[in-house]
Amino acid sequence: MAVSTKLKETKMRKICLAVAVAMLIGSASAQAGVRFKLGGGVDVATARLSLLGITLASVTKTYPYGGAGLAFSFAPKWGMEIDGKYVIVSGGTVIPIGVWFQFLAAPWFHLDLGGTATIISSMGISSTTIGFGAGLGFDIPFGQSVGLFLDVRYSRGIESVTVDQLFAGVGFRFGSYGK
Repeated sequence: MAVSTKLKETKMRKICLAVAVAMLIGSASAQAGVRFKLGGGVDVATARLSLLGITLASVTKTYPYGGAGLAFSFAPKWGMEIDGKYVIVSGGTVIPIGVWFQFLAAPWFHLDLGGTATIISSMGISSTTIGFGAGLGFDIPFGQSVGLFLDVRYSRGIESVTVDQLFAGVGFRFGSYGK
């Protein structure tokens, strides 16, 4: 009797584990794309891996240097994205950091509002500039598991030394669709 109960418990655990794994796989998504700085060539290439609507890893490759970011979902219609990168320029380094809040206006359309801070270190002198930005994005599904994304973001610096920037991103999403 005890052996039969133990076998049933073991079988039930395996079923629960299989269901949990299937749910994770069903909610997984990946994203890969390129963001262009309009008027300035390729800025970054991005890749993301998400489970259950939470981005676990967001890798941003800045040519020829690197960066990273995180994205969070607070509720079905709200999210937040934090990204940063590290670039060596002649005579110093530049570290741009962005914080963006995303509002999902429709399953295929989102609005982004955020701010940027850029830390510049050149020849032993450091400075920080701040700015604000806005953007919008479109997700175009091709069936249940593949989609195209298009993002446009505009950043404007508060200080006169900060250059206004317009970015456009394009790429593909794979896995369960939607944010």
